[in-house]
Parts: sequence; C-alpha cells; structure tokens
Amino acid sequence: MAGPYVNLGIGTGFGTDVDGDVNGIDFDVDARTTFGGGVGLGYDFGNIRLEGKVTLSTADVDSVTVGGVKYDVDESGYGRGIGLDLEYDFNNDSKFTPYVGVGVGTSWADDADDNAYGFSAIAGVAYAASEKIDLYGEIAYEFTPEQEIDGIDYDSNGEFGATVGIRFAF
Repeated sequence: MAGPYVNLGIGTGFGTDVDGDVNGIDFDVDARTTFGGGVGLGYDFGNIRLEGKVTLSTADVDSVTVGGVKYDVDESGYGRGIGLDLEYDFNNDSKFTPYVGVGVGTSWADDADDNAYGFSAIAGVAYAASEKIDLYGEIAYEFTPEQEIDGIDYDSNGEFGATVGIRFAF
C-alpha cells in the first residue's frame, strides 16, 4: 500500500486516575475515555508510515476525591485533538501485518481554555482486505506528562485504549 491513504478509526479507553492540585488542595479523578474516533491522512513509505490525524473523544468521570473526601459523580465531557503518528510495519508474506508506532498530539477539552499535550505508544495488526483497503486493530498507551491547564496542576497520567479502523489507499 505504498503511497497516500486515509484512515478512519473508533475506539475506547480502559480507565485512568488523574491526580493534581488546585490552589494547594490535592484531587484525584477516576475517569475513562468512553469513545474515541478520528480521521487521519497518511503516507506509506513501505515499512514506515507517517500519519496526521484529527480526533474527537468523550470521557466519563465516576468519582472525584478532593482533600481526602470522595464524591461519586456522573459527569461526562468531550475533547478534540490533533496528532502525528510514526509507525513501522513488519512486512511478511501473509495478509496480516503487525506494526508498532509512537505519536505526539495536543487536545482541547470542551470546558478548558488551554490545551494538553501527550504522547502515545502503539502496537497493532492490519489485515489486507484488498489491494487498496486495510482493516486494523491496535492497542495504545496514551501518556500525558505533568502540566498546568487553566491554572490547575495535573500530575502525569496515562490510559490504555483499543481502536479498530480501516485504511483506504489512493
């Protein structure tokens, strides 16, 4: 599939704890990405692929602990993001191609003025459904380093997630 392609994917996360502090008061949030989807435009150089993407995700918050007191909540929100992935395909003689990759991106939550940035590590397998179409499934670990967003100090955190999708070659 060397050359340009379009990618469509949907997925979900497996849960994360987000810790930090607001004006010196510690907090802990138990959350999970409930839906993530995106569109990417990439170029396949042979074994190496470079892909830019635009994403939309939703997240649910189950509980918030502030100053040692836990509150059960039922909140949700969404975010938008852009990113760039670099992936390596382990070509072989079958229709299945395993791959690994790394990514960097930035995102904006619906209730935040500042953006967050993060990194990802990816492992997946693609199936050549035809000469121009690949189906894929992947697991990724998305990591956000310690940073300040809208005056709130967030500790580093991460979440594992799974995505399935389709790639269309031009």
